[in-house]
Amino acid sequence: MNFGTKPTDEQAAEIEAMTEPFTSALAAGDIDALLTHYTDDCVVMPPNSPALHGKDAIRAWAEALPPISEFSGQHDEIACFGDVAILRGSYEMTLAIPGVPEPIRDVGSYMEIRERQADGRWLLTRDIFNTDMPVLD
Repeated sequence: MNFGTKPTDEQAAEIEAMTEPFTSALAAGDIDALLTHYTDDCVVMPPNSPALHGKDAIRAWAEALPPISEFSGQHDEIACFGDVAILRGSYEMTLAIPGVPEPIRDVGSYMEIRERQADGRWLLTRDIFNTDMPVLD
């Protein structure tokens, strides 16, 4: 299914420019840097959690995450509607869960809605991601 319009080269470059700093902040556990990628009225919908409304809720959730030693993401589809972009993709990450002897590898998918700001940054206003991994007992 095709929806929206393919981003222009400029839009694609601006969106891609936001990806590396986001993934680096997430992998480093740098919550302050991570939050700069979200709008003030953002909503994040992580797996196994209620929706998180606003940066304070995201901060509290992120602070409770186990350390992430590796993180990568890939945009599989980008559609633009003026200053709004919808991205769909996949991610992989490795987490160090306290009390679990081996790191846990997680793979999953995500969908983002980003809004282009006056300074050209495409900030996340809605972010949902889901693990492909089975529930652990």
